[in-house]
Amino acid sequence: MPKVKDNKELKGLSNITLPKELEKLPPKEKKELIQIIQATRWSGPIPSPKDLDEYNKIEKGFADRIIKLTEKEQDHRHNFNFELMKNERYLRVLGLCFAFAIIIILLFSTIYLYYISKNEGIVITLIAEIAVIAGLFIYWSGKGKKEET
Repeated sequence: MPKVKDNKELKGLSNITLPKELEKLPPKEKKELIQIIQATRWSGPIPSPKDLDEYNKIEKGFADRIIKLTEKEQDHRHNFNFELMKNERYLRVLGLCFAFAIIIILLFSTIYLYYISKNEGIVITLIAEIAVIAGLFIYWSGKGKKEET
């Protein structure tokens, strides 16, 4: 695409590139066309200051309501994330407590069965139970660390 040629009417617009079809236009029409072709972009949780000003023209205080609504939404998200982390921590501790209780129950059950029957196979069962539970604990502990990173 050719660049706009220096011209008194197009002063300050010489670094704008135009398509070939527009090069055929007279300088005055090019200037008008270049002035019309304008795009703005705004990114963020609230509208641009220009848009907020326009909202205030619609109804006085409307922009303040939009900002307050955005602030409330952000507070809600922060509180939600905090509650989510708190509940997750609670569930992890609860899971550890239940796992500990299960191991204690298995241990005492196995000891009681051994005391009653005097069978050495029960000791092997106890060792296997503890190995399975320890293996699961190690597996899930490693999986949780991988998800955090």
